[in-house]
Formats: sequence, C-alpha cells, structure tokens
Amino acid sequence: MNRRLAICLVALLVSAAACSTTTEGASDNQPGASAFDIFLSQEMGLIRYARSSLVAECMADQGFPQQSELPDNGPQPLDSVFLDFDLESLGPVTEEQAREDGFGTTPAPEPPSILSFDPSFDSAAEGCRAETEGFLGENTESTLSAYNDLGNQVYATFASRLGESSEFRDALGQLVACMSDKGFPPDDREALLNDLEMSHFGIEFGQVVYEDEGDTPTYEPGTVEVLQHPSGADYRPTSEEVELALVFVECRTTTGFNEVVGTLISRIQAEVFDEYEAQFVELNPQIEELARSAAEATGLSGGRG
Repeated sequence: MNRRLAICLVALLVSAAACSTTTEGASDNQPGASAFDIFLSQEMGLIRYARSSLVAECMADQGFPQQSELPDNGPQPLDSVFLDFDLESLGPVTEEQAREDGFGTTPAPEPPSILSFDPSFDSAAEGCRAETEGFLGENTESTLSAYNDLGNQVYATFASRLGESSEFRDALGQLVACMSDKGFPPDDREALLNDLEMSHFGIEFGQVVYEDEGDTPTYEPGTVEVLQHPSGADYRPTSEEVELALVFVECRTTTGFNEVVGTLISRIQAEVFDEYEAQFVELNPQIEELARSAAEATGLSGGRG
C-alpha cells in the first residue's frame, strides 16, 4: 500500500464505506487496548476456516481435490487495518520505519488461489456451498451477515467522527505547517487537508517489487488452475519519499500530533463502543455458538478459550 497516510485518512474524511470488520483482541466487553476488542475476530476466523474446510471436503468427494490440496495454515483471525486503528495507521512513527518503508508497506504473502474455467467444477462448488451452508447451525449466513454489517457500522461511525473532529483537523494542519517550514510545502494546502493525497507534495513514490512474479493463468476452457501469487514482496521507497517521511516523523512528534490524535482515537473508540455495546452483547453469543460448531467440525479449539 503506497502513500499510507493518504489512503488511511481519505477513508476517514471522504468515506466511511464498508470495509473489513474485525480486529484482534480479547472479548471482555470492556474498553481495553482497543474499544473494538469486543469484535470476535478469532471466532469469525474459525468459522470462515470451518466453512472453507467443509466445502473443500465436499469438492474432493466430487472429484475436485484442488481446494483440499492447498496449504493449510489453520484458522486466522480476521484482520482489518481500519478497526485495528492506531497511530501507525496514519503513517511512519519512527525514523526506522521512515527509512525502511517511507509511506509504503510491504504486502503480506497471498496463499495460492483457484481459477476455474470448468463448468462442472463451478457447478460442484455451488452445490457444495449450498450443502454445507447449514452444517454449523441454523441461520448461519444471516447471523454472519448481521455481524459483518455491525462491524461496518462501527467503523463508519468511528471513521466519520474522527475525520470530522476539529481536534484532528487542527492537529493535521499544524503537522502540514511544520512540514512546510522544513522544506516540504504542499502544492495545494487546502486540497491536502481535504483529500490527504501525499501526491500534493510533488514527489515520486516507491513501488513494491517481487522476487517471483507468480503464475500467469492460461484461461483455457475446461481447466481448473491452482495459481501461485507473486512472492518475495518488498516495498522500496524513493530517496525523496524517505526524506519526506523523516520530516513527517519529526513533525508529528514536535507538533504534538501523536499525543493529540492518539488520545482522540482512544476517546472516540470508547464512545463508539458504548453506543454499539448492546448490539454486540446480543450477537456475540450467536457467533460463539457458531464457533463451537466450527471447532467440532474441524477438530480445533474454538474461540479464545
């Protein structure tokens, strides 16, 4: 993800659109390290893993073993850069981060994916999804949909409230002024404060390079391909980007941006938690029950123990 500051903050100021809806943490129904810790990310990851495993077994029985032959990394907590939101979500915090990545990030490795141009595979997959739909319990799909919708509502409220906060915008204005004083004036200050595109600083940014570019699909009718994604990713910032990132780190410290915005993030998260707590209290037992069924189906322990 290039120009992390712009991407994260545009989401706050321009759109509270739907996004991934989870964060890691303990579900004790109390604001702790994050007020969003009540979201059952581990349980949701286990449910997703169980559903995928059941479909893979069904497909293998139908003569399509491709999914069951993919690497099994076990259940993974659902993750979201947005709900797991902290000061690092806004760009580099340390000089080391600035020198290493500028405003970019190195993407995590992607597991292999299946690309089908075989109608019989597609038909079998549709049938297996339908067959396994109710295996974990009644109303599985509607419960998961309601939970995802709730997560989106939580983020939308948090994002809009933070982005519209006068404290946030004042702190951002001081940050930009400091960067201007140190030789990095934006070409359009007002546009920067509104859309937060780092391109307004008029520099060239880096890019992600890969050791292996991965597989190229053949798109041949009647085939089912297991494709390896690019691997060995490394984000390489330009020298200009590193210089800008170092000034950004210095200014977010000297202007008090970190203290003001860090406190603001925690406060708004706590406010949002209070507003949505009752809905989580209602839905969490249903998610926990689905997670127990998922644990039984996969032979794994469910939830957080």
